[in-house]
Amino acid sequence: MSKLILLCALFLLVATLVDANGNLVLGSPYGANLIYQRTHKKWAIPLVKRDEVVEVHAPGGELIRGVVVQDYYGTGECHPVGGGIGQRSISLKLKSPRSKGYKFMVDVYAA
Repeated sequence: MSKLILLCALFLLVATLVDANGNLVLGSPYGANLIYQRTHKKWAIPLVKRDEVVEVHAPGGELIRGVVVQDYYGTGECHPVGGGIGQRSISLKLKSPRSKGYKFMVDVYAA
């Protein structure tokens, strides 16, 4: 029984590492309007990590309901640094590994 639990835990860990790369999904985009969609791309510079902070503000009195970030190169990192779901704005930090660039598609939904 313990071998089965260990095997399942190992499988979940590997699946998380494979899927996690730089992709990020917060909240739910269903039933909300797309308010921001842009591709953010930076070229590689030797021995330098590239990064950028993306700030998105919801129009009017709307609140952020969902955020979907796709890492096209699969080597970057993305995480929220301010605001978030249920607030009027969100800030996301996009980051590449050393000596590599990045390409992220950022979608933000509000209602």
